[in-house]
Amino acid sequence: MRREASGRDQVLRVGVVPDRQLTPVRERERVFTLDALRGVAILGVVIANVLTFAFPAWSTSTPTGAESMQGSRLLVGFLVEGKFYVLFAVLFGMGLGLQSTRANAADRAFAGVYARRLGVLLLFGLAHGVFLYSGDILAFYAVLGLVAMALRRLPQRALLVLATGLLLANVSAIGVHSMLNPGSVMPTLPDWERLLEKHHADGLASAASEPGAGPAEPDRRLAFLEIMADETRIFRSGSWWERTRHRAFAYVLVGWPLRLLYTSWRVLGFFLLGICLVRRAVFLEAEDFRNRYLTWLWSGLLIGIILQMAGAAVQVLRPGNVGVVMLGVSSLLGGGLVQALAYASGVAWLCLRRRGQNLLRPVAAVGRMALTNYLLSSIVFGLVFYNHGLGLFGQLTTTQALAVALALYSAQLIFSSWWLDRFQFGPFEWVWRSATYWRVQPLHRATQG
Repeated sequence: MRREASGRDQVLRVGVVPDRQLTPVRERERVFTLDALRGVAILGVVIANVLTFAFPAWSTSTPTGAESMQGSRLLVGFLVEGKFYVLFAVLFGMGLGLQSTRANAADRAFAGVYARRLGVLLLFGLAHGVFLYSGDILAFYAVLGLVAMALRRLPQRALLVLATGLLLANVSAIGVHSMLNPGSVMPTLPDWERLLEKHHADGLASAASEPGAGPAEPDRRLAFLEIMADETRIFRSGSWWERTRHRAFAYVLVGWPLRLLYTSWRVLGFFLLGICLVRRAVFLEAEDFRNRYLTWLWSGLLIGIILQMAGAAVQVLRPGNVGVVMLGVSSLLGGGLVQALAYASGVAWLCLRRRGQNLLRPVAAVGRMALTNYLLSSIVFGLVFYNHGLGLFGQLTTTQALAVALALYSAQLIFSSWWLDRFQFGPFEWVWRSATYWRVQPLHRATQG
């Protein structure tokens, strides 16, 4: 009981001002560690996303440039993919937990404001998914955030049990997929070219069986398969309309169903885990955790790496036994979570030291503008890889594409610090907050109250 009370007191100290008017968090109320963690998460997201801009992301074909430097891809998979999106999801849940606590302390209704916040995020995400990046997570988070908001008042133990159950449900869903698709461990994208060939063959067979049939109606499935199978050409030399249409199809008709079936379980579980961490004041700059952060860092890295290796072995060996597949998937997903929390523990430990804070200050600036930097990365990658810009799609090696991502993040470190010296919010954060609170927020730092 003493630890739980201490955690609640810590939350009140770092994130809540007793004010009946619920407003955006002021600068003095921000939690530096959470901003730094968001900045680190953006680095991982930028590294992971650059590969989906540089090479085909929705088809099985691989351009020549991606066939080299496979070591770089393996390194990204081992250290980045499945870790920083986990961290991003946990931080999303922590943000929900902090804002809810702040609203309760101010004796202010929370659900309506937070629902508007998620509604604006949903609009951002849908626009981002169709016009910039079909791998968008914003709209997905907005929908699941409504569910997490409804569950936020559950007792700590109930939240942990539910989060664990959701992770197990995720493993079960993948196990069912493995049963229905022998030899496949994780859900994968269809081979669009093979499906297109099969569709053509079925169409010819149908025409031969009905030689006197009248004009056929437009074949929408054929149009869809042709677009999905033509990804490389479309993003290398196609028109803006072709790219937008491909993104819309991939985002709505492929990405959303796959996420709802195989990803939503664990993401919602990570949201609930984030709420639990807030209640315990983990990653909220509590001195009590200083030594434990180091323990969590090194033990988490060791356990995470072992679990990741076990999960990767199952993926490579592709066993026919569904039980073994589910055990391997559990290792892979559990390893990603443990590794993500180990990264977070290392950052949190640094944030409790003055030198660490000075080192991470530019990273925290990136985290304070996480929405802007996430959207900005899609804009810049589009200019670099698509033919309305430099047209480097499929032309670089993996290592060169990663260099582009690191160069962009370096620029974001400088830009975010420069911007926040002059303004209170990032540009997209300003729009988000103004729409959420139904009034234009002061942007320039000189107008800050």
